[in-house]
Amino acid sequence: MSLLLYNLDNDNMRLFITILILISACISALGQKSIALVVDSLSQDTLNYQSMYMVGKIYESRGRNSRALPFFERADMLAPSDSAKFRLAYNLYHSGYYKRCIEISKDIVSRDSVSVEKLTLLSAGYEKIMARDSAAQVQMKIMLLEPDNSSALISMCKNLIALDEQIPRPERIDTALYYLRAYREIDTLNLFVNELYGRKLFFKGEFEKSLAEYKKLKAEGDGRTNINYYLAQNYAYLDSIYQACNAYEALLVQVKGNGPAILMKYGLLCSSNGMSAKAIALINEAWKQSEMSLQVKTLMTKTLAKCYYNIGEYENAVEMALECHELDEENYEPVLLLANVYYQWKNEKEEKRWIEELLGIAKSKTFKKQRAFSVEWYESRLKSINAEAFMKGEMTK
Repeated sequence: MSLLLYNLDNDNMRLFITILILISACISALGQKSIALVVDSLSQDTLNYQSMYMVGKIYESRGRNSRALPFFERADMLAPSDSAKFRLAYNLYHSGYYKRCIEISKDIVSRDSVSVEKLTLLSAGYEKIMARDSAAQVQMKIMLLEPDNSSALISMCKNLIALDEQIPRPERIDTALYYLRAYREIDTLNLFVNELYGRKLFFKGEFEKSLAEYKKLKAEGDGRTNINYYLAQNYAYLDSIYQACNAYEALLVQVKGNGPAILMKYGLLCSSNGMSAKAIALINEAWKQSEMSLQVKTLMTKTLAKCYYNIGEYENAVEMALECHELDEENYEPVLLLANVYYQWKNEKEEKRWIEELLGIAKSKTFKKQRAFSVEWYESRLKSINAEAFMKGEMTK
């Protein structure tokens, strides 16, 4: 076969290559030796565009994308074309060279902005380098060309959601809702699209509408964890605490109790609704499962301190309040709790110490006169402690 290929003139070679291209779908069925012979023969015709292109296609069809790259590059050098450029970009993407893929894809799209295949490759490249904003912009173009393209729609909405979690912008949610509604006019049965629609309504603050969507999804048998998660969230925002707890319980069963973020959210819900013992158990379990960031740890220690205080476990309350205060010295809440615990224990020395610190925080710029507690009451209480100490001859200052 090798000898035959070498003896063909240029016209016959082009015809032969054309035939090979037409039957390229069958090449994967050839034995390894036959494929190697074809590749070896074509690879030597380095001045022929079709030969280089065909070798690239053979390697691509075998999943050997890195090996395909130099042949598509050579083909494009011999006869620049968007066809060779696109195959080069495609194989760059599948070889992990995402930035180069984007560079070439942008060039192609600048000349052909109505090819969904080319736009899809460009958006996929952007997603790989986490350029979500750029990916979403390209996916919007795809949706304008193909309103029923559920893959582009779902990717676009996920990118908009991720961007909104970083820097909230109402227009992102509105954009996603616009495309989601347009798609739902074509297909009302796509569970992934319907879930994204419910999620976007949640982020827009339309909790009743979002809840209706998630209840419908659950009734249709959608068993994804997202369903119970956003049911719980919506119920919580609508003050349907019993239903929210039920949704969280169902969610914990789904994840087999392994979900620190879920446990913490559920714990905070319980804490704010008088279920202190339940909140303590949930937050402590979350603590066992994951390391917490400074911000989260501060919130959790503060919440635990309040819950322990509410059920009368003052020693644990003091331990958590001290830890919270160490993490955030400008937070008045653990200091307030410490002053109250020592008031309960009738330890006026420690009570005075924490009241003085509390009043110092109240005078700081960061406090901003939140009036979360009666400054006047604690000022009066401090005067009373000082007066009593003076009468006992214990006053030093």
